[in-house]
Amino acid sequence: MNPENILIKSPKGIDELETRSHGLSPRLRQALVRVDGEKPLHALVAEAGAMGEALEQQLVELLAQGFVLDPDAAVAPVPVQHRKAAPAAPAMPKVAPGDGLSATLPLVPNPELKLLAELKATIRWLLAEAMAGAPNPVEARLNHCRTRGELDQLVDEAFMPIQEAAGKPRAAHFWREAKALVKAAG
Repeated sequence: MNPENILIKSPKGIDELETRSHGLSPRLRQALVRVDGEKPLHALVAEAGAMGEALEQQLVELLAQGFVLDPDAAVAPVPVQHRKAAPAAPAMPKVAPGDGLSATLPLVPNPELKLLAELKATIRWLLAEAMAGAPNPVEARLNHCRTRGELDQLVDEAFMPIQEAAGKPRAAHFWREAKALVKAAG
């Protein structure tokens, strides 16, 4: 994992926090709570202080089990239950202390995550262009979008804040361009 990437909670992770239906251990649950969809990995680890190495390992484990996603990665980890380990190999890869963020998990292409990350990057650029340096209340919410439907809704909701901050022509341009992107991706 790239230390600059921002992890987000997956639907499975959100479900675990709301219902505890997946039986996540308390230590992994605490790590899952720390994933806020806004701070890059290196910031999360730094906030953990002396427990940073342990948090790194926990984040790798949460990613492997599908409780968190790395939408900026072009690939997604194979869920643990689908991996085929050698008879003597453990189900979870062993990670040496300090290697958590750079640990390599078996990966498979995930075009949906890649597409979502590309859409978010382009919409982020369109937002910056529309706001022309004005404070942007919409961009923080962009990190929390986990589906194209949520992106589409965000584009609609962004019109008014952009219009108030930068004017109707910029808001209309942003809305047209962003809607066309989301529609073309669907």
